[in-house]
Amino acid sequence: MPPGRTFPGLHSRADWLPEFCSAPVIFSLLALAAATLLIIQIAPSASGESSLGRVPVALLFLFIFCFLVVTVLCQARKRLIELPSLLAVGATYLIVLTGAALGSAMTYWLDHALDLNATIESGRLAQFIGRNLAVIAIVWGIALRHFYVRGQWQQQVRAHALAQFEALQARIRPHFLFNSMNTIASLVRDRPDDAERAIEDLSELFRVALRAGTTITLGDELALVRRYLDIEKLRLGARLEIQEETSDAPLDLSVPALMIQPLVENAILHGVQTLEAGGRVELTIRRDGTAAVIEIRNPTIQAPSRRHRGSGTALDNIRRRLAHHFGDAARLEIEKGEGYHHVRLTLPIA
Repeated sequence: MPPGRTFPGLHSRADWLPEFCSAPVIFSLLALAAATLLIIQIAPSASGESSLGRVPVALLFLFIFCFLVVTVLCQARKRLIELPSLLAVGATYLIVLTGAALGSAMTYWLDHALDLNATIESGRLAQFIGRNLAVIAIVWGIALRHFYVRGQWQQQVRAHALAQFEALQARIRPHFLFNSMNTIASLVRDRPDDAERAIEDLSELFRVALRAGTTITLGDELALVRRYLDIEKLRLGARLEIQEETSDAPLDLSVPALMIQPLVENAILHGVQTLEAGGRVELTIRRDGTAAVIEIRNPTIQAPSRRHRGSGTALDNIRRRLAHHFGDAARLEIEKGEGYHHVRLTLPIA
């Protein structure tokens, strides 16, 4: 937040307003209102007596008021966040004070209709409403200030996380280009025609990858992987076999760009390429309930069976980007066994 800025400006949008339909926001508003209510009721009146006997009626007013206000704010939020902040503040005050006036009137009417006489003497409705409006105006100002500061903090956290995500994404592209150029360089001397085709494939591949931004659909990511595999097939020929099963893949799922390609690249460079006879890379993408499961399996000459979480810059990069995009719901698991290497990605669909 800029130095000295304590409340929203005239032209900034009110996107800091919370989702009023959510349980945490409703609970926060109820807790704030209830705390204020209890303080007021515990305080002694001018006659020196506390008004704890009025707490049940006051709670009735509180629930009527909150029901009216939260319902209207929930429905109006989409329009409110499009307004300049000061106009949105004014609009919320209008909604809240109108709800308070209606709630006060309903409470006053119920109190006297049931002959409880717990609010205020008959004929003093205006005084009862005015007192409630004054208190609620102060409390709502405190609530708005809290929502604004919380919104600014969340915006800063999101901006920082996005900057980290984009930095991680930027590190993937040069690594990918470097390895692809090495592949093409190995073809230039003995197989110039294949090298030319590989350059064309790489050009198209990078055009799509650069256009994709930080996130793409799983279908687009799969298309990038296939183009990369076309380049590697030119280099390795019959030594590289691909088995792909993606008929049940949720292709419209949003994922970080270049998420699967580095894993397939590792499967070839550290698996198939190390074997004289080559081998087969198995790529499976399937839907498993509310998750997408991506599995990459390749042969390897590495040692004995053991399960671990993996290491290396590329894998750490992918883990961190997945954590940013999906939170704790995404998992990357690596299993090394006798003659094989297996990577499993589990991503939430909804």
